Amino acid sequence: MQVTGSIDASSTISVKQVEVATGKAVSSSFAQKSAVSSSFAQKSAVSGSFINNTASSSFVSAAAVSGSFVTASAFTGNMGDISGSSASTGSFGQLEVAGDVAIEGATANTLLDIDSDSVSHIVHVAGNGATQLSGSLKVTGSIGTSGNVTPSADNSIDLGAASYRWANVYTADLHLNNEGNPNTVDGTTGNWTVQEGEDYIYIVNNKSNKKFKLMLEEIE
Repeated sequence: MQVTGSIDASSTISVKQVEVATGKAVSSSFAQKSAVSSSFAQKSAVSGSFINNTASSSFVSAAAVSGSFVTASAFTGNMGDISGSSASTGSFGQLEVAGDVAIEGATANTLLDIDSDSVSHIVHVAGNGATQLSGSLKVTGSIGTSGNVTPSADNSIDLGAASYRWANVYTADLHLNNEGNPNTVDGTTGNWTVQEGEDYIYIVNNKSNKKFKLMLEEIE
């Protein structure tokens, strides 16, 4: 029997097979409550929603799903690119990506922002690439940098602590400047540079440009 219009029924209608012509969109919704044992191929856009609870094989779509897509189990295999925007009301237990991950900014000034219930901007990546970390950062390996490491404000951050000292400091010239924070001996400030010579250690007063050398006594 071939029906070209619509059927109104007051009881159940059992259909053994439904065929949809190639190129036709499923314009409302498609609900599959049992296993899709082989494959489902949709050659045009699914403009409503597709809900699959127990798909046992594969779902192939040649065009965009413009509504919502809900699955009760994991995605496996190559899904290609997923693009667009959406706000998730659920949660993912784990996300594994074999290739690259591209994150588009939530705003023009923010690429990534990770918050908790009590701490804002645990990780914040700005639009220009600047990264902010809130709290402590513990690194078990080595840290290498191709740029300068500077405090967030002048004369405000310590390097090490009384109970957490650096073992050795390897440096070239040493610059000492306590301007804005006078010493406790005579209340003055200074600006000095310590330089190394072949036989002496030299000290340059950067305020007066006077130069001195340390008198060293050799120990036998």
